[in-house]
This record gives sequence, structure tokens and C-alpha cells, in this order.
Amino acid sequence: MAGVHRAPVAAALILAAVRQLPVDRMLQHIQKWRAIEPHKMIQGDVGAWVYTANVGPLPGLQVKVPVPFVTAKADGSLMHAVPHDWDPNSPAPACRWRQSKAGSRGFYSGNIEYVDDVFAAIAYNRPICTTCALLCPPGVQQVIWENSTTRSRR
Repeated sequence: MAGVHRAPVAAALILAAVRQLPVDRMLQHIQKWRAIEPHKMIQGDVGAWVYTANVGPLPGLQVKVPVPFVTAKADGSLMHAVPHDWDPNSPAPACRWRQSKAGSRGFYSGNIEYVDDVFAAIAYNRPICTTCALLCPPGVQQVIWENSTTRSRR
């Protein structure tokens, strides 16, 4: 019988993460619908990991609508989305390319341009950070992919 080992365990892990319920309960739920043999897959190191993995709550969107963007005034700078939990007086990129809120230099060492929405960001005619674009809500992503270029920070 095909699909009685790995697929049900993977499905149970995904369901447990999405529903935030124990893996055992999700395996029981899957067993109501079809015959599975998860015990053959969940053994040894895999078993220890499956039962100790605490998926916790799923992260929400880091960037929320309306999406503000920020860029350095220097030519060639990328346009970055700003996460919803940052202070507009010191905006930081959603991709967190510098990795800390504080520091001697901060995120931007010079002057910055701050815009309130994706259309204003596109009007600047600068590439938008690919990582930041992927952190945006789907509607904003669609606008970015259709109307702008993206580039990764290197």
C-alpha cells in the first residue's frame, strides 16, 4: 500500500503546525480517513524530533497594508518595505539586512526617503528588495512584480 508512511507523517506535521495542535491528535485524525502506519516512520531520531518539535504559533505577516517603504538617498539604493512594528521616525527595512535596531550607525547612515505606499515606491524607479517584497501581503506583491524590478542585496 502506497502512502502509508512518510506522507501521513508529513501531513500530520503540517496540520499540527497550521492548527497548532499535537502531532498525535493529527495522526489520529488522518487515521479516521485512511489506513496509515506512522509508527514505521516515527522511530529513532525522527520520532524524537516529531514528538519534541514544538511548532508554536505561526508568524503573522511582518509587513501590513498600507506598506510604507524607505530608501537611502544615495543612487542605486534599494527600496525596502518597513514592518508594521517600527517607529516611522527611525524606519528599518523588513528584511533586517543589518540585523539590529540599535547601533552606532543605525540602519541608514545618511538621509533617507520615506514613502507611504507601494505606488509611491514604484514611482521612485528604484529596484525593490526581493526579500522585502516577499514579506509583503499578496496584493502588494502582485503590484511590485507587475510594475517594478526587484533585486537582492549583495
